[in-house]
Amino acid sequence: MKSLPIASGARRQLAKRLVAAATLVTFIATPPYAVAALTDMGTEELLDLRGVAETLHLPGTIVDLDANVQPRGYRLLARIPRLPESVIERIVGRFGSLQKIMRATIDDLDDVAGVGESRARAIKEGLSRLAESSILDRYS
Repeated sequence: MKSLPIASGARRQLAKRLVAAATLVTFIATPPYAVAALTDMGTEELLDLRGVAETLHLPGTIVDLDANVQPRGYRLLARIPRLPESVIERIVGRFGSLQKIMRATIDDLDDVAGVGESRARAIKEGLSRLAESSILDRYS
């Protein structure tokens, strides 16, 4: 697809603004690689809402662009050290929402392919630390 003549830096800035707008408006949890993927898209592709929605891994069908979305956990899981992207995808795929991931037990996490007991424990502890620091940040 042919791109309109926009400088690379401007495309990157547009991609970041699209992610920020989508995050603020719909409260989605954007995967860390989404900005890079949006940056690689041409200008015409960035104007295609279906393509942007697919890149951001928004749930639903192609025609369902106006549906409500909720945090799925990509951003918080990406902040846990040594947690591969493939495992993050499987965890989000298994549980579907951040709320369900936060409620999952170590045994529930251990049932996900690629997550052993020690990694499940690290995920649970990491999410607890992130939630705790988020609460502390609000009141300090």
